[in-house]
Amino acid sequence: MTLLRGNNVASTYVATLAADGTHAVDKRRLTLDENENDPFAWTPDSKAVLLSSDRNGTMELFKQGVDQTVAENLMTSAQQLLQPKVTPDGSEILYISAPKYPAERSQSSIFAIPTAGGVPRLVLKDVNI
Repeated sequence: MTLLRGNNVASTYVATLAADGTHAVDKRRLTLDENENDPFAWTPDSKAVLLSSDRNGTMELFKQGVDQTVAENLMTSAQQLLQPKVTPDGSEILYISAPKYPAERSQSSIFAIPTAGGVPRLVLKDVNI
């Protein structure tokens, strides 16, 4: 019998780039829990990281400041909320909302929420997003 056990839970680290730009210095773990924490973008002011995390049982959107030990929940849903990205003008965060258990032709949606917080608006709904 052969047994293989692994742990592929993503954690998020931050570091400062050395003055010569060749390597990272002061690397440290940002997300301190043992959940999946997938970083996707910096906030426009570069003081926080936008994450998708399953810390509440399904993937949701979080923002964690580089000087914070706990992430702030930005959006909760029964659906998976994935891949937060800041728009080029910095005014909104785009993200994907997908079924937790998708079927072959399940539709997903792209939503936008104001960077300062607020009500999400639907941008696009289609299959295979």
